[in-house]
Amino acid sequence: MQKLSLVRISGGGQPKSKQIEGITLVKKLSAPKKDISKFGFTLAEVLITLGIIGIVAAMTLPALINKYREQEIITRVKKTYTSIAQALELVQANYGTPGDNSSLFAKGRTSAEITKELSKYFNGARYCEAGANAEGCKNLNYKIKYASLLQSGTSGAQMTNMTGYPRIVLNNGAVLAISTRNSDCSNYVVSGTSFNSDGSIKKNPDGTTATWTQTRNNCGVVVFDVNGAKRPNQFGYDAYQINVFKNKIGKDYWSAMGTSSLDNILAGKKNPLVYTDYDEHGEFEW
Repeated sequence: MQKLSLVRISGGGQPKSKQIEGITLVKKLSAPKKDISKFGFTLAEVLITLGIIGIVAAMTLPALINKYREQEIITRVKKTYTSIAQALELVQANYGTPGDNSSLFAKGRTSAEITKELSKYFNGARYCEAGANAEGCKNLNYKIKYASLLQSGTSGAQMTNMTGYPRIVLNNGAVLAISTRNSDCSNYVVSGTSFNSDGSIKKNPDGTTATWTQTRNNCGVVVFDVNGAKRPNQFGYDAYQINVFKNKIGKDYWSAMGTSSLDNILAGKKNPLVYTDYDEHGEFEW
C-alpha cells in the first residue's frame, strides 16, 4: 500500500510525525506565544510625549484664544449696530416720520437732549451725562485709539475721548456716545488736518499744515464700543463710529474710525478686522 503523508505546520520547531495506517502525520510544534500585555511605555517616553504636546499647545492655544475673542467681538458689533438701527426706527415711529431721522436730530437740539431721548428706546439702557464726574459713569472716562496711528503734537498719538460725550450704556455693557452735527440733516462744510500714509501730519511746501475740506450731510455720529471700558478700546476692533443720515445709518467718512472693519463685518467676510496694533502711550518719531 502506498503511504501518504500529511504535514501540519503551525509554528517553528522540528516537525513531529506520526504514521497511521498508511498515512504519515507530521505535526510541527508551535513556538511559544509572547504575552503582549507586558509591553508599555517607559517614563522617559511618556515625558517626551507630554513635552511635545505642551509645545504644540503653547504654539496654537494663543491663536485659538484670539480667534475666539475676535469672533465674540464681531458678534457684538453686529448686534449693537442692529440695536442702534432698531432704536432709531422706534423713534421715527413715535414722531410719525418713518424713514426720517431729522426730527430726532432737529437743528437746535443738543447732543445731550438727543442722547437722553434715544436712550429710552433701548431695553434696559441708562443715560450718562458728558463729563468726568457724571454720576454712576466714572468708569466710562477712557479714550479710544484710532484704527491706525495718527500723529498728535510732536511725539504722541491721537485718540477720541469718550468723557466729552453724553453716553448710553446698554444692558450688555456696550457704550454709545452721540454727537449732533446741528445741520438739520442738510449739507454742511467741514475741514480738518491731512495725514500721510504713515500717520504723520501732512505739510504743504511752505511748511504749513495741509488740510482737507468736504461737504457732508449726516445728521450726527454715534461712537459705539461693544465692550465698554474693557480694552483694547480701538476703532476697527471693539469700537466704531457710524453716521446717522436723514434716512439711514452708515459708515463714517474716515477710515480711522473703523470703516473697513465694519464694512467687512456687515458683508460677512472672513477675517474682517482691519486695524494696526500699537502702544498709544508710546513716543513716536514723526
